[in-house]
Amino acid sequence: MFDSDILFYGKHADYLRQLAPSKQYKEKTEQRRTFFNSNIEAVLAAAAIGFIKGKKSQIERDTRIADNRIFYEAVSRHKEELELIYRLIMLLDDKGNLPANTRIDKAFRYDANDELRKPGDEVFWAYVRGGIEYLYDVLYKESENTQEDIQKAVEFVESFRVTYLEDGMINEIYGMCNKTGI
Repeated sequence: MFDSDILFYGKHADYLRQLAPSKQYKEKTEQRRTFFNSNIEAVLAAAAIGFIKGKKSQIERDTRIADNRIFYEAVSRHKEELELIYRLIMLLDDKGNLPANTRIDKAFRYDANDELRKPGDEVFWAYVRGGIEYLYDVLYKESENTQEDIQKAVEFVESFRVTYLEDGMINEIYGMCNKTGI
């Protein structure tokens, strides 16, 4: 799990370039200040935000847009964080329809079996892509300059704090983590 490069296509590749500076793909125009320092940081946030906002997105393969690759070197430095977010999503996703034991299996027992893990991987990456779209829409879409970007970032962080840190979601996450021994 998380043992190779990560590749984004189409609009997700493009949006990721707006969220974080791209060292691989040099833009011909100057890039405005980005919210994240690297693509992998944006992916970590996008996974959590996509899940929290319930936003999933399918792979889009627009060949007119250059792919965006996160090399394994960067992935490996954040492997534990990626695995933690993956496990939390597997534990909390579809909790109304799946018993706790099934969600625990998806989160912890299928790591070495690609076939059993594949449905969970698809869910995880759908949330990542949805989170990338959400972050792009909230932080950069219809913004014309860095000052507007900063204002949108402040509004986003404040709305996130008010909405999620003050309700019971954090306690629910901690409870599920305690139940599984994390």
